[in-house]
Parts: sequence; C-alpha cells; structure tokens
Amino acid sequence: MQLLGSISEEDITAECLNFLSFKTQKLRHEIFSKPIPHIGWNQVNFLSSNPIFSGIKDGSDFYFSHSFAVLKSKNMIASTEYEIDFVSALNSENLYGVQFHPERSQDAGKKLLHNFLNLS
Repeated sequence: MQLLGSISEEDITAECLNFLSFKTQKLRHEIFSKPIPHIGWNQVNFLSSNPIFSGIKDGSDFYFSHSFAVLKSKNMIASTEYEIDFVSALNSENLYGVQFHPERSQDAGKKLLHNFLNLS
C-alpha cells in the first residue's frame, strides 16, 4: 500500500509510485505508549461499502506488522486504531492497498484475497 503514495519517511530518497497523494509516516516511539512496531491482531473498521469487504464483518481482526503508516488519505476505505487512527485500506478505481497482511489474517484475510481476485 505504502508504495502507491507520494513519499515515505522510510526512505525519503526512494521514489514511490505516486499513484495516490499521501505520505507514509514513521510511527514514533515518543508519541506512543504501545510498542512500535505495531505487531499483532487489530480491528479494521470499514468506512465505506466496498466489494473488497464483501462477506467480512466490520471490525474484523487482521494481522499487522509495521512501523510506518499512512495517517490520512482521501482514498481511505478502512481505518484501524493503535492509539491513533491510521489508514488500514484504501481504494481508487482499480487500485487497492492494505496496511495489514491478508495472507496472515486467517479467514478474514482469505475472504479479502478471494474478493480481490474476483473483482470485475
């Protein structure tokens, strides 16, 4: 997902794809009382009806492992709270991106991958 944006604090000299206008930011230890990186299960809250979420309950848990996040994007379709809200899924036309690891997210992740593969 982060590669789709404009710039990333992970390596400001590396060019992102710039398909969507957003910045990926480092989750800074001094701001969080929770551990960084954010590793483990967390709820994904759907902000809009989107076919990628078909058959998945809003608020389902997905598996995360990251130290960087997109904090806002006009293309956000889901958010997750880890002391702050961040973008956990985005969509623009035929582009989709997720912050979590669907391949490690058991049934919800398998359903999301199935939905993605069956988009028309």
